[in-house]
Amino acid sequence: MANNKTLVLPLARTTSDHIPCKIQIGTRIPKANIFRFENYWFNHDCCFSQISNAWSIPSRKVNSAHVVSDKLKLLRRILKHWAKSLSNLSALIANCNATLSFFDKLEEHRDLFQQEADFRSNHKLHIQNLLRMQNIY
Repeated sequence: MANNKTLVLPLARTTSDHIPCKIQIGTRIPKANIFRFENYWFNHDCCFSQISNAWSIPSRKVNSAHVVSDKLKLLRRILKHWAKSLSNLSALIANCNATLSFFDKLEEHRDLFQQEADFRSNHKLHIQNLLRMQNIY
């Protein structure tokens, strides 16, 4: 007997005498653990050093094909771990926008100090870089 999590939920009636329903379909199909190399990783300074470090680790295999396969598996494991340490790009962009909005609102009430103005300028450059990375992705 399958244990799926499919639900039909009634929603609020608005103007009609019909009741709209929301259907949620859940399955127990396992999710594949696929590795995907993201193009924007090349824009990070430490991407190439991660690749170089992973590739320079010696393999115990003797056969050339096994050595390459071993190195690719190690590289995948290292890059997956490294990618988890990267910030979620959309969340980072949202945080930067909130920070810029704060300084814009602050400037409506008073002039920004030089350090605040410099910080906002640097922040604008940073968010442009993040948006460029998001566009590549």
